[in-house]
Amino acid sequence: MEKLNQLSLGEKIAGVSGIFLLLFSFFTWFKKDYSAGGFSGTYNGHNGWGGFLSLIGILLTVVIVTVLLLARFGVITLPEKLGNFSFPQVFLAAAGLAFVLILIQVLIGQKVSGQTLDRSFWAWLGLLASLGVLVGAFLGFQEAQKSGPSA
Repeated sequence: MEKLNQLSLGEKIAGVSGIFLLLFSFFTWFKKDYSAGGFSGTYNGHNGWGGFLSLIGILLTVVIVTVLLLARFGVITLPEKLGNFSFPQVFLAAAGLAFVLILIQVLIGQKVSGQTLDRSFWAWLGLLASLGVLVGAFLGFQEAQKSGPSA
């Protein structure tokens, strides 16, 4: 519990949001309600893993949050820089890319047999959780800027 209290606000937001995104990704993001005669129902099309863009965004988010927390808890050691970029910059860029990929997937939706599926509540929650990871990464980037180049 003490190690959790040592996390910065950005790390807490990114970690919790990443966990929620992973959880929401397993629910149905795209569905179609139908009715024919006296019959009606719902076709539960795809979860967050069903679209290529959301799949890449979710996997990228899982990697970001896992590396961030493993490094923070001392399980792995990250070098000071990755090329010309600091790790807070890399995390921010990766979180931004993941958010944009998931946003595009939610906006363009999914089609099955020529039928456009509707976005469910879970797709919007997944997008919101992805935004939370981006906000956490941005706060971490700001914290690193304030603490100096060695952060």
